[in-house]
Amino acid sequence: MAKHLRPSDVQAVVGIIDAWREDTLTWEAICEAAEGPVGKRPSRQSLFLNARIRAAYDAGKKRLRDAPREPLPANLKIASQRIGRLEAENASLKQAYAAVLALNTQLTYNGYKHGLKKEQMTAPLPKIDRERTEDD
Repeated sequence: MAKHLRPSDVQAVVGIIDAWREDTLTWEAICEAAEGPVGKRPSRQSLFLNARIRAAYDAGKKRLRDAPREPLPANLKIASQRIGRLEAENASLKQAYAAVLALNTQLTYNGYKHGLKKEQMTAPLPKIDRERTEDD
């Protein structure tokens, strides 16, 4: 029996089809790609029977068929290495951002707990006088 698709499932499958960038678009490939977002592998028939999914499929096939073929760059290996490096940097920055956000939350809570006002916590830092010398 075909799995009945909820509206959120239909929207997820349409999103998958709209974002499809591979050369060929098949019902079986869509079923495999939709398994995660839908929670269960939908059958080809249940996808085909939905008018929105079928319209998105037809539009996707036409888009892929009419799309101009771009030649691959000669330095594909270099581009792949750069993408890997940027993804690693992105993951590192996300981790650092999470740590700063946690520290900010902790400092805000502790300031509130000890009676500091928002104006006190957001006051600008004092200017540093770099021309002053100290005698030892």
